[in-house]
Amino acid sequence: MLSRGGALTAVAVERPGEGFGRAAAGLSAFRERFGSCRTLAVGPSGIPLVEFLRADPVALLS
Repeated sequence: MLSRGGALTAVAVERPGEGFGRAAAGLSAFRERFGSCRTLAVGPSGIPLVEFLRADPVALLS
């Protein structure tokens, strides 16, 4: 979870070969607990891990 100015961003990391199902379930559970939030998927179905690690954190939250 990342926070900026009171806005939450949930980050789900998908393991290669796992599919996005488990990560999506985690994001759903996060939304149920914390309400509306932006989501960010990292892995084969989203932002590649290397790109995520190299990214400017402020840009990720914008």
